[in-house]
Amino acid sequence: MRFEKIFITFSLILICNFNFSSSQKTEEVGLDCTLSNIVWLYFNRQYTCTVRSNLKVVKEDTTIVAVDGVCGTGAVISNVTFFNVLLRTVRYVPKGLDVLLPNLIGMKFENTQLKHVSKESLKNYPNLLSFASVFNDIQYLEKDLFMYNPNLQFVSFRSNKISYIDPLVFDVIAPTLVNLWLDGTVINCGLTGVTNNANVLRTITKLKTSECANEENAPALYLFWLQQQQSTGDCDAQIAEKVATIERLNADISSLQEEYDLLSGDVDKLTKEVEAKDAECQENINAIQEENKKIIECLTNPGSPDCPSLDAIRRKIST
Repeated sequence: MRFEKIFITFSLILICNFNFSSSQKTEEVGLDCTLSNIVWLYFNRQYTCTVRSNLKVVKEDTTIVAVDGVCGTGAVISNVTFFNVLLRTVRYVPKGLDVLLPNLIGMKFENTQLKHVSKESLKNYPNLLSFASVFNDIQYLEKDLFMYNPNLQFVSFRSNKISYIDPLVFDVIAPTLVNLWLDGTVINCGLTGVTNNANVLRTITKLKTSECANEENAPALYLFWLQQQQSTGDCDAQIAEKVATIERLNADISSLQEEYDLLSGDVDKLTKEVEAKDAECQENINAIQEENKKIIECLTNPGSPDCPSLDAIRRKIST
């Protein structure tokens, strides 16, 4: 089982208990977590609630009504900015986190069997900057998924089972989006590696024209760098130059691969010829050794009826 290592935990000191009540008539569960400062990828040090109890969220209407945690001196639950779940059964985004963690800006669900995320489950987090579902079971991304989260900068659906993405799903967060990770999903679409603004637009166009389903060879990794540029002209020129460089390198790689294949074929042919020649030489050596053996026996026993005359032996030796 794989885990995504993108944080560092700092020291923990005291035991704290935080309890809140909920008026909603849903399945209610408590939350036991470690409260600590964690350095998150792209977001530096954040005060994080990492779930450590055997939390189970198997119904979509499950509500978190209490938080118990290990925390530092003077810790306040409302200071938590990131919510982190790892190796727990959480198939849906639980309700109530917006009440318990009012300053939440990041969520991560890793190896939790998360199967669905809806716009309603993210509705109460307008300040959300980061959302990640890693190694889970999400199969599709619905339209307007992030309509209530216009400030998102980092989105990851790495290694899910996504086979459909609504073509408009990323439009609402395009102005603020910094990184989007879709590698390891069923979707095969677009470009590989680090992308730029031109490639982002090209990939979104592919999503909108449903071309992704026909691209079977390209891995679904999109690292979208949507950085503000003061000069659009300069930006376009840089993009064009980088695209040209990439295309040139790809052509060089193809040419080198062809040369390698040709050389590999020549090496195989020469190897077979050398092996055949070696076998032929070995047969000749064996035949000569047998003849020499007979000559020595005849010289030792010249009267043997199978031996040629001495003149014949001398002629054989001279040749």
